[in-house]
Amino acid sequence: MLLFYYVIEYMKALKKLIVIGAGGFGQEVFWVAENINQKNLSEGKPAEYEMIGYCDDNTSIQGKEIYSYKNLGVPEDLKINGNVYFFCSIGNNLIRKEVVARAIKLGWQPETLIDPSVIRAREVEVGDGTYVGAGTILSPNAKIGSHVIINLHCTIGHDSTLADYAHICPGSRLSGNTILKEGAFVASNSVTKQNIVMEEYSVLGASSFLVRNLPARCTALGNPARVIVKN
Repeated sequence: MLLFYYVIEYMKALKKLIVIGAGGFGQEVFWVAENINQKNLSEGKPAEYEMIGYCDDNTSIQGKEIYSYKNLGVPEDLKINGNVYFFCSIGNNLIRKEVVARAIKLGWQPETLIDPSVIRAREVEVGDGTYVGAGTILSPNAKIGSHVIINLHCTIGHDSTLADYAHICPGSRLSGNTILKEGAFVASNSVTKQNIVMEEYSVLGASSFLVRNLPARCTALGNPARVIVKN
């Protein structure tokens, strides 16, 4: 009976983690949560998360198992006791902002997930609900907002600022003093010159080199990157 009691108390202490968005990136989010659990256990500490599963508005995939975790359906339909923590893995920054608001309205708490392999300097700030993937480097005095996605093997240069809902895709490099305003998007393997500003919901296309400030809601592509679309 005593062992059963301790098991119950242990399970209560775990954060109940839900990933909103049952796409491919959602798998990577659970992978990082698993890595955090494994690191804690290897250090003699308790695990941090109980993996609950995915939520997704696409009812056609309800019940589907992805990376060993089940899609439980639309967030508003779930009935879960205790404190629920969530990460929104939707890549579209505008939609992610809308869905985060829905989850917070349900009383769910945003969870910050930083892979144990991340190299993080002193004086780095990371906001609520942000994800930092494996192999990434966060340089001194970098300031990362809330609900930001920084994917695999990225470099965030010194004194850079990433506002809420920014998104950095795998292999990208932000040089020192880069500023990304809300919802700015940097596609895979792209680079910014130092002291660059990307305005709200601007997009830097894949494998591009940005050498000039990028206006809001514009897409730039190439080396050097040039504006190709104004939304």
